[in-house]
This record gives sequence, structure tokens and C-alpha cells, in this order.
Amino acid sequence: MTDAFLKKIGLFREVEEPVLEWLQNSMIQRKYSKGNTVFFRGEEINRLFIVRAGRIRLSGTDPEGHRLFRIDQLEGDWFPKFGFFHPATFLWDAQATEETTLLVLPAECIREGFDTSPPFARSLLRGMSLWIASLEEQLKEMAVYQTRERLTSLLLRLGTPPDRNGWSRIPVSFTHREMAQMIGSSRETVNRLIARLTAENILRWDKGTWMIHVGKADCRINGQHDWPGGNP
Repeated sequence: MTDAFLKKIGLFREVEEPVLEWLQNSMIQRKYSKGNTVFFRGEEINRLFIVRAGRIRLSGTDPEGHRLFRIDQLEGDWFPKFGFFHPATFLWDAQATEETTLLVLPAECIREGFDTSPPFARSLLRGMSLWIASLEEQLKEMAVYQTRERLTSLLLRLGTPPDRNGWSRIPVSFTHREMAQMIGSSRETVNRLIARLTAENILRWDKGTWMIHVGKADCRINGQHDWPGGNP
């Protein structure tokens, strides 16, 4: 019987039951303690990871050792989004930031599933396309947006779908220094920008996490100073 958890993941949601059951039987479950490394940058991509529980942090550095980005993968996320059909290596390091359980699917099973299941092939291509689109959007932000807009866009990407009042909760936590590295700025600048966004009621602290108002944030990114929806 197929695990209900897999059916909730976009990659497998439309896959036929026999194929999904075969993929499930091909997976290996692995547990990682906080601080354990899953893989290092430069290792061969020969498997796909699915976060069943916990959190995995992907991080990359430049040749001088400066950290360029950090991306957290949460329950239901899968990675990497490339490298299954040609020789490739991981572009980042992966480390568990808390007790984590991963499902691991060998690359040869992905290729076989791609060949035998059109729904799985479509889902895999959709995931790759969304990942590429996200990279293109981030490149545009770095080229066009000012630091304030880059930070606001980053917070929007990290947030959950907004509630009925337009507020999106940001379930992952980063230090101001980490966010500065992700947008190509300094910790001091991020400190000032977060204080300003909070004063403008675009950002607020609620029950241990940050929340961002999607409508107001979008207006600021698009150069509009007044949000037509009023003050929730």
C-alpha cells in the first residue's frame, strides 16, 4: 500500500498507483542528527532526497570560502531538481539543522519512472521548470532591484500562502547576517531594513516567527507607496 505522505507531494501526486508503489519500494529511509552532513558540494548526483521530517539546509560558497546562499528544505520538499539525465555534481553542501528523516530515491529509478509513467515525467519536468523560473527571478532581482526590494522579495519567497488578511508566515529562521549574504548586502543594512519594514507594518513578529503582508510588500517592490487594501 502506498504511503499517504508521498501522495501529498507534488512530484508524486498524479503518479499511477502501481508506479508510485514501485518508487516507494525503491526508496531508502535515512535519519540524520542535527549537524550531520547529507552530502558535500562536488559529489556526484546519483539520488533524489525527500524531506519526510525535519529540516535540511543547502548552502554554497565562492572559491574564497564566502557563503553565497542558504536554502532550507522542509517537510515535503525534494532536491536536487537536476542532474538525473546527465553526469552532474551537487552545487552545494547539505546539512541537517535538526533531527531529520529523508527518503532517498536512486537516480536510476527516477529515469525508469520518467520512461514508464507520463504523469511522473510531467511532475518532474514541472518541478525542474519551477526551479529554473525561481533562479531567473532571483537573477532579475539581483540585477534590477535595490537592496530593500531584494530583501522583501526574499521574505516573500520564504513565506507560506497568505491568510485571509493577507499575512504570510515565514516558517524558517535566518540570522540577519545570513539574509545579508543571500541578497548581497551587509548585516547592518538588513538590520535597518527590517526595522523600517516593521515600522511600516509590512513585517511583524508573531508567535515566535516573522510575518509579512503580501499586498503591502508587493506594492513596495513595484514602486507603489500606498496599498489600496487599507490597514489590516
